[in-house]
Amino acid sequence: KNGLIGNVRGQGALWGLELIQTDGSPNPPITSQLMVQMLNQGFIFLAGGRNHNVLTLSPPFLINEQEIQFTIETLNANIRINA
Repeated sequence: KNGLIGNVRGQGALWGLELIQTDGSPNPPITSQLMVQMLNQGFIFLAGGRNHNVLTLSPPFLINEQEIQFTIETLNANIRINA
């Protein structure tokens, strides 16, 4: 749970985190910033959505629980830095 995340949605292996400002409006700058931070740490996230405020992830077909947990922990750490 974090104030930057407005919604989490997905289907199958494609997931998105909608990033918002404190007033609930889209937050494209933080989406871009997180995308670059994650890329610098070896993760590929893309900015999507109509307002470019959805951080999207489509993991590889072969991914294990440890890799999923590491991705979540890394993303959470970067979100906390930017909150």
